[in-house]
Amino acid sequence: MNIVKYTANVDIAAELKGAQVATYATAVRQDGASDGKVVGVLAVFFDWAKQASTVVNSVRLTAGERERTRCMILDASGQVIASSATASRENMRFDPPPNTADIGTYRTARGSLVGYALTPGYETYRGMGRFGVIEQQPNQTP
Repeated sequence: MNIVKYTANVDIAAELKGAQVATYATAVRQDGASDGKVVGVLAVFFDWAKQASTVVNSVRLTAGERERTRCMILDASGQVIASSATASRENMRFDPPPNTADIGTYRTARGSLVGYALTPGYETYRGMGRFGVIEQQPNQTP
């Protein structure tokens, strides 16, 4: 079976009142045959902002940790597509060091501890190269 599906990175859709969406689409084929004539398209605009906010703001942290921690989801290019930080995510990037593995930790030059992992996708869907990242600033207790 040769089913071609289209998935996009997370984008702002002006046509949907500026909503942050992930678009998933596939061809609709005559008689449902995988090689049938394309007769249409089925597209879903997933409300990314609401779902992603729930994910990054549900990481279990104490109140003290939450004040100095930023939880993020990055697309494959390093663009921040979800963040627990209240600042705008527009054009925000987070670039791990070169040659990082699919999972790991490191310290930044400023002393923050960063943990990250490549997201696995869902069921039979292999995902899009997104990373879950947690960056925690050093504790400033005297």
